[in-house]
Amino acid sequence: MKTLEINFDDVEWDKVAMYPYAGLDFLLGKDEKLYFIEANAIPTGIFFIETISKYVETFLPLKMKPFIKCNKEIIKNFVKMCLKYCYYKSGNKRPSNAGITIPVDWPGFTSTERTRIKAAFEEIGIKCYLIRKNDSQKIGSTLHVNIEGQDIVPDLIVRRTFKFPKDIEQPVINPVETGKITGNKWKTYLAVEKILSKKKELKNIFTQPWTRMTYKPEEILEFSYDLLDAGKEVVIKPLNRFGGKEILFVRSKREAENKIECYLKKNGDTDPESNESFIVQEKIDVMPFHGSDKKFYAFDLRVFGFLGKLAGGQIRRAPYPLDAKRVPLEKKLISNISSGGVFVFLLFGGEKNFTTYSIKEKIFTFQTRELKLDGHVAIIGGELLEKLKIATREIISAINKAALAS
Repeated sequence: MKTLEINFDDVEWDKVAMYPYAGLDFLLGKDEKLYFIEANAIPTGIFFIETISKYVETFLPLKMKPFIKCNKEIIKNFVKMCLKYCYYKSGNKRPSNAGITIPVDWPGFTSTERTRIKAAFEEIGIKCYLIRKNDSQKIGSTLHVNIEGQDIVPDLIVRRTFKFPKDIEQPVINPVETGKITGNKWKTYLAVEKILSKKKELKNIFTQPWTRMTYKPEEILEFSYDLLDAGKEVVIKPLNRFGGKEILFVRSKREAENKIECYLKKNGDTDPESNESFIVQEKIDVMPFHGSDKKFYAFDLRVFGFLGKLAGGQIRRAPYPLDAKRVPLEKKLISNISSGGVFVFLLFGGEKNFTTYSIKEKIFTFQTRELKLDGHVAIIGGELLEKLKIATREIISAINKAALAS
């Protein structure tokens, strides 16, 4: 029976070295086509997958147990990936220590993930430090860290914060240069569009929604009108914002005008020469997710790539069902966890493209925040699993190439 196997023996370093740890977001259309939406330079979620897998496994029949192996071992595989990358960058030298960057406002919702990764390094004998920006400095091309008065030079750095110096000689996962691409939805779109144009056969594997970028309010409306006239609905996203914040969904010209005007007034961007840019994109008619409450929801798919290999994933469904009354469209379509989305556990395996399996829903608490788990597990297998593997590899390669050229 088909499952997800992870092997780092045949890494194509020229295609992954700038983007060893990838978080890629997809939509699955009603036609089961994959639509790539955006990439993440410092994606979170692997700790949630590992933790929740222990709960989900108790519900699985024996024949499905192999499907959950990559979920249970995702942080173990993450550390293996980090070591493989370090060996490549340092000439097969095993690191004696490692550092994981943390934000100034530590601890937060995702702090448990950093703590767990730290523990995973130390379980295999590698001392690991949590690095605050205020405790580190770049001397020459080397990052030095002050740990309780000691000057520490990490052999390997796992970057889990946005603000980080460039041109560090130590191996860094992921280099800040890659964030210049993944942190900009338009640059990411162009990078992936290049590879789709060059390799025509990939259009049968995945594609991207029609997309344009502008900072001019009149062009936002112009692009929106073009899509609406073609019978499409529209998604408008601020270029450099994250977590599903400030995304607008538009179904008519009047709605476009009203929502853009309200957004600009709210954010103080009434100046037509404002520097804030926007992505205008066709809305994809997504396959609805059948929740355990028997209602249908919009969802997106986040997959993790380690050195170009599909290594795991999760589904996030919107907090409100598609048929909810008197609820803003955005709350029925935006599924980011930070915007109230619900976590759907994802397994890879079997011969069917997309199925679900019933478990008992549960609420998990991480720090002071709750994460709700839907009572249906999603299972991706068959041809769709193979397409996800190829899409992951090719998108990582495209972003790697763009980062090298930046």
